[in-house]
Amino acid sequence: MDKEREEISYRTLCEFEKSFLENFKEKDDGNIEFSTFNLEDKERMSPTQSITYTSFKDLFEEQYKESFLTSIESLDLKEIDNKVGADTLDTIIAKDPIIRVRYEEITKERDLDNDGTPDRIDIDDTKNSVQTVGDLDKVKSSTNKETEEDNEEKKEKKIKRKNHDMEL
Repeated sequence: MDKEREEISYRTLCEFEKSFLENFKEKDDGNIEFSTFNLEDKERMSPTQSITYTSFKDLFEEQYKESFLTSIESLDLKEIDNKVGADTLDTIIAKDPIIRVRYEEITKERDLDNDGTPDRIDIDDTKNSVQTVGDLDKVKSSTNKETEEDNEEKKEKKIKRKNHDMEL
């Protein structure tokens, strides 16, 4: 069952990456015949190249693996999940270390502005620390140094105005 699921997953990925100039079909003996067409050759109506593979895994490794790695990097991962199914991706990631490493690199938190903090938690792009509501009491509800200084200046002006008003 596990081998069969793996083969179905590889078939799904091959179908996902297949171009309109390529075709593959499973023969009665279990081999997969892969054929491509050349658009430049307008006289030929038959495939210009035909290769037989023993499994969809072999077909994927030889014909589609590099383009799938590019797809992982360039497409939204949710879109890939929707097209091929989450089970398919999970099965392939479990079996193929190269795809697993590439997938993990892409899904880890990214620090696009190179300030040392992943962008998911670097809300206003000013701090190198996790910003949570629970931390606000530690910094007296200020979000950064400039805000804190502005608040102090406002307080001082308010006190001066109060004192001035009391003198009058």
